[in-house]
Amino acid sequence: MSPKKITKSRILVLECHPRIILILKNAVKSQDLESLFAETNFNKIVSHQYIDNNNGEDWKEFFKKIGVAEEIRILHEPQPQSVNFQNRVSYLKFINVISQGLFYLNYNYSYKNLLEIKDFLDYCINPCYSTKFWQYIIQSLKRFDLTQKATIWIKNQAREVPNFFEFDVKTNPSIPCTDNKCRKPSEVYSYSLQSYLKNSDLPVSSIDFPEKIESFLGLKRLLDLENCLMLLEQIANNYYFSKDTKQLYFIYEQLNNLIENNPHEEFSIDLESIQLLACDDLFHPISELYYIAPELNLPSKRNPNLVKFPEIDRKSFNFAKILSAFGIKKISLDDIKINYNSENHCSVLPKLIQERASCISVYLTSSSYDKQYWINKIIQRLENLTIYRVEKLSYYSSNIDYEEPIYNFYDEQSNTIYYVGEWNSRRNSKLGNYLIKALGLNYREITGERLLDFLDNSMEEIVLYLQDSGCDVTGLLPDNQIENKSEKTFSFLGDNSLSLTLPTYYQGTGNNAEYWGNFGEDKAIQFYQALGYEVSNVSNQPQKGYDLECIKDGQEIFVEVKTISSSNEVIRITINEWRCMCHGENQQKYELFIVVHQGKSIEKYIQVKSVWVTLQEILSKLDQQELTSSTYNSESVEFLIGFQRNSKNQLNEVLINWKRLFDKGFHGSEKIQYYLEQ
Repeated sequence: MSPKKITKSRILVLECHPRIILILKNAVKSQDLESLFAETNFNKIVSHQYIDNNNGEDWKEFFKKIGVAEEIRILHEPQPQSVNFQNRVSYLKFINVISQGLFYLNYNYSYKNLLEIKDFLDYCINPCYSTKFWQYIIQSLKRFDLTQKATIWIKNQAREVPNFFEFDVKTNPSIPCTDNKCRKPSEVYSYSLQSYLKNSDLPVSSIDFPEKIESFLGLKRLLDLENCLMLLEQIANNYYFSKDTKQLYFIYEQLNNLIENNPHEEFSIDLESIQLLACDDLFHPISELYYIAPELNLPSKRNPNLVKFPEIDRKSFNFAKILSAFGIKKISLDDIKINYNSENHCSVLPKLIQERASCISVYLTSSSYDKQYWINKIIQRLENLTIYRVEKLSYYSSNIDYEEPIYNFYDEQSNTIYYVGEWNSRRNSKLGNYLIKALGLNYREITGERLLDFLDNSMEEIVLYLQDSGCDVTGLLPDNQIENKSEKTFSFLGDNSLSLTLPTYYQGTGNNAEYWGNFGEDKAIQFYQALGYEVSNVSNQPQKGYDLECIKDGQEIFVEVKTISSSNEVIRITINEWRCMCHGENQQKYELFIVVHQGKSIEKYIQVKSVWVTLQEILSKLDQQELTSSTYNSESVEFLIGFQRNSKNQLNEVLINWKRLFDKGFHGSEKIQYYLEQ
């Protein structure tokens, strides 16, 4: 009998034999068809009796020849076919052609990329079948593209439309859910939301679809407003911080996405029923809540009237937009009162600004001849500026009984600057920006940090900096006050020891040492934390001989931080630091971290590991050093290491020429690393 005739004959099929599994191998993977249809009434699987015989493989080849499927029947015809749509009225409505009066049901149309899966509609509502079906489909994605569109020709015009399979899937309950029911894709949430929705009654896919298939099916990845508020209410009624914070943040992100996707749509909701987490870690009705404008950068403390901002680090996340959509009131600078007491006119800053106006002008123009315009402008603006030094300064809002101490403030309306404490302390670093605005300067031409440097440093240091920057400093200082930084004189002391006479900026000292010391330590802490260390600042315990204790993976290092201006060639090492550095067990774990700066601008970081070992190695290679600028039999000597008494004249301190020994003296060593601030 020929295969053509046999295809019309009846074949013994398997019924009620669950222990027997018929596996037909194919080019992709063996398919357990009985398992797929196990919990359905499907009865079209060939009986096991054929393959129980010795010639089972022959039977298998025979069945393949006569068209018996060895896997799920997927009809895929990429070439144009003649199709009659008389029994597919619902499909025609789905692709929106029948309503246009262009279609004749009893007519055959050319149809390309036909894709259909037989038997699917009969059993897709069965969650067991549907689960196994989709697992099979996911495995088979490389063979055909489920998402491809079909093409239909109507009156010689080609239209790209959803194929038959897409119609069947999207209009029938075809997606198995975690509650063991099947639903239409448009009603089901993505598997990726499962962990957030597991305690809700919302339908979630039990299949983790690839992103492309999930988009094709149209599964929901975004909660609608009603469901967001329902979940928010559940959390508010049973909130436990450590357990529910992640869930709460998820809802906030969903609300943020809703607003982003519908920027012009207003929330039509019952505001009185909504509660949000406040800064006291309790939920309160939004009618009682406020939020502080984020740009004010004020701490929220544990105020029960302030909404607690979530710690979500995502650029597109804007919590303030959510609060605004809910009608929560914002506290801006206009709603805050500035409280201060014991105001005293500051005479120091105006005097310094007047004295240094010429230096600032040279910096802005690079010339001492074109500076008069800026001098006049600075002096004129200074006359209209009031600066107060106060004992206490704070923001206060009566709406929420909120008060927060601040260190400085610029009231632009009255052109008044207030500050607490010393004007040049680290906490008053904002004064530079205030002064730029008040004096009519430009942020792009001079930074607030640089302006404060001009007011804080000595005139000699400022002039040297301007010289190094290529500015014309003629007339800023009398000629005999401008020290040539290459001049170093020497003389013999009574004990025949050699002493160098150095300018201040070559002795490892400078103005406001405490401020710059703290500045450098902060930079060092950030540096070592970025390397993965746990850092403890012990600089308030000078007996230790170092500033930072750093631990990583059980290994400990000691770090001494030196903050030095780039124009200063010397760092100072105290006796305690020297002893600790040279101590036997510390030699491999004592590091020197040099912060080279010009004002608040970091030029570079120098990390010297195993300082004592490294120093010995450098000294052993002095023969390889670059030629010194100090000429023979001159009054100039380049020193490497020297002594000077400490500030109390009680002990020696070691002065080290870091530029010669650490900056240029040991290139290529793994023990000395150079970094630029990112």
